[in-house]
Formats: sequence, structure tokens, C-alpha cells
Amino acid sequence: MLFAAVAGGMALCVAIAMVELGLWIFAPLSYHEWLEMIPDGNISYRMAPFQVVDNARGNQVRINKYGFRGPDYAYAKAPGTLRIEVFGGSSAFEYFSSSDEKTWPGALEKKLRERLKMPVEVINLALPGLDNFAGKINYLCNGRAFKPDVIIQYEAFNDMGQRRFRTLESLPFIPMGVGGNRPLWMQLARKTQIGRRGRVLYFTMTKRSMEGAYVLTDEQKEPEIARPVHPNAFAWYRRNLEDFALLSASDGVLCVLCSQSYLGTKENITRPEIREALAYSPDRCGMTLELIVETYEKMSAIGAEVAEKYNCIFFDGYRAVPHDLEHIRDNVHFFDKGSEVLAETLAQRLLNDARFMKVVERVRSEKAGRPVSQGASSTHQADRSARSGFTASPARRPSRPPTWASNCSTPASATARGLDGNDEAGRAVEAVSNSLFFSGRGLG
Repeated sequence: MLFAAVAGGMALCVAIAMVELGLWIFAPLSYHEWLEMIPDGNISYRMAPFQVVDNARGNQVRINKYGFRGPDYAYAKAPGTLRIEVFGGSSAFEYFSSSDEKTWPGALEKKLRERLKMPVEVINLALPGLDNFAGKINYLCNGRAFKPDVIIQYEAFNDMGQRRFRTLESLPFIPMGVGGNRPLWMQLARKTQIGRRGRVLYFTMTKRSMEGAYVLTDEQKEPEIARPVHPNAFAWYRRNLEDFALLSASDGVLCVLCSQSYLGTKENITRPEIREALAYSPDRCGMTLELIVETYEKMSAIGAEVAEKYNCIFFDGYRAVPHDLEHIRDNVHFFDKGSEVLAETLAQRLLNDARFMKVVERVRSEKAGRPVSQGASSTHQADRSARSGFTASPARRPSRPPTWASNCSTPASATARGLDGNDEAGRAVEAVSNSLFFSGRGLG
């Protein structure tokens, strides 16, 4: 009996191994929709450096040595190079694009380089799942070290996602944990052809989204998702955008605030094909589709208000890309066609703005050899501060490339500030910088 059981087990293992080998040789499924992550104490996680994986279209996604998408940029930029940084989530990371150049940050870089006829670097510091709180911390800990001339904030959905807006109904902040990798069994399974096909079959049978892995929500079974969004949520969103504006201004950096493209509108969410494409949004946000669209419009208005108050450029990404399945594949993720439209309209918006062109001329003067490293930067900062209505602290940039640990430390005395904090005093740049480092994701 024992011999028969052992022999049978060995035969089964050999059969599985032969099937696995045959699939690798004759019908390999390279796409496994997964990137390895490493914990990061500042922004939850980063991607493991130096990865190269195949996406849904069989094209490669490359992770650089810093744990972000794209090439390995140097901390110190060459004189005369316009450096732009992008902050956001998966809709800026653009996992499904056919190449780095087809992501909207990559396409934007190419368009600006060709039209300005100067070196342009658009550094993509977006990571899937990051909201605007993590985005501003990302600027402090990672973005600032690259000494950008312009930053672009592009996120809204992740502020609602994971039911974060609903969390703010009972808490004055959103708790933040450290992200990590998948369990070991899942890592091993996704490295096998049988495991990859099993996952595809499972998600197909259960009608769950491969991208987000969220269960479809029956709004009739969960009627509470129709309740209005709490004012705390909009205050949270506004505060994070204000911090983006203030922190960048303190460094003499021009800030571009964007509303985020979204497939749904009041007019099209009644169409079956649109509702199917947005099927997992209600579960992820804890809201009906109608409420999500309404909330999106309010968030777009908040972005415009913050941009006007703090002299930032506002770009209405929500209305820039057609709300159809030719441009947007699900809720906020583009096809290449949508990425191209967003990049083109954003490029036009920047090139037609005098503030952006002033930055361009300042950067060009660097290559001409005029002294701009300190004086021009300070003048630019002071000019922006005066027009913004607040006094920015002098830019404090590291003289050498910082380490991950030293670039963004957390004071032991830092604590989370809630919604009832001092709104006016809290707007001072130094107060913002000091209040950002705490263990909870508070509005401070």
C-alpha cells in the first residue's frame, strides 16, 4: 500500500512537471500581472528594483534602480534640462501601456522635448494604489532629491479607493501601514504556467476583475453605499492638494494640479457596457456609480480652487479624455489612445501657460552659463511666494544624493493632526513640513 501511494504520488508529480514543461515550450503565458514589491517605511512600498515583466499586451515594464517605472535618472540633472516629476497611482504608472514611451508621462516628455527643442525629463514617481497623502510624502522622500523644476499631481480615485473616504466618516485620518509582497505560495504559483492559467480561469468564472481583484457589488444588497460622502473626505482631499502646492513652492518648484480622467459620467453610466467596465468601482470605493461620478466632479472643482489660491497650474484631466471604451479601459486606466490624448492636451496646457514658460526660460539660462543655481532659484521662489500670498521657507536641497533612510526621517515627537486643526496657521510652509511626519495618515 505504501509503495503504491508513493509510486502514485511520484507519477502525479512527473505528470504535472511534464504539463508545466510542455506549456513553457509550446504555449507559454508570459503575462502574470504582478510586480514584486518591497516595503517602504515612508510611502508603504516601492517596486523591487531592476524588474522587467511582461504586461497584458506582451510588452515589457521596466522598474529602475529606485523602485519606480522608467530609466535610471541621475539625482543631479544636467544644466539646461527641464525636469518634471509625476505623482499619482496606477493611472500614472500605466502598467498596461505598450511601452514606457506610450505612457502619458513618457508621451508628455517626448512632446515637450520636440516642441521646446531642449532636453526634457519626465520622471514617473507614481505607484499603483498611492493616494495623494502618499503622493506628497513621496515628493518629500523621493521627488525632492531629483531637484525638479515642475511637479504634476495626478490622482483622485485612490483617495476614494479602499473605501478611504468612508474611513473618514469615523476617523480624522486614514491609518497607514507598510506594504509588502504577496505570500510566498502566491509568488511561486504565479511563476508557473499552471498557476497563471488557474488564476485566469478563477477570475473568469467568478467574474472578478483581474486588475483590481474586487468582488462585484450588488448595490441592492449594500444600500448604505448610496449615502452621501462625508465633508471630512473633501477636507482631506483639499488639504493634501494644498500641501502639494505649499511644499513645492517652498522649493521654488512649479506645481501642476490635475483632475483625473474617469470613464464614467452622469450621461454614460446608464449604458450597460459602461456599467460593466466600472463594475468593481462601487465595491472598491463603497459608493454607487452615481455617487462616484458626483464626487469626482466635486474633487475636480476642489483642485481648481486650490490651484487658483496657491498660484498653481490647473489641468482638467477629467474632461480632457473622451469618456469611452476606446480611450479608457476601466475606471481610470487608459488604452494607448487615451494616454496619447491626455499627454497632448496636458502639453498644450503647459506650453500656453506663462508660468510654465517662465520656468522653461530659467532652465534654458542654466545651459547658457548664467548664474541660476542659487540666485535665480531664490528669485523664482520669492516671486511665486509673493503671488501665492504666503512666505515660503528657503529651499533646502541636499548637497549629495540622499539615502532612502536619511532623506525622509520621522521625528519621534510627530503626531497626527485631525480635521479640527488650526486651518490658517497650518498653512504655513514650515508648519506643513513639520506636521507631515507621523505614523497615521492625518490631515496635517
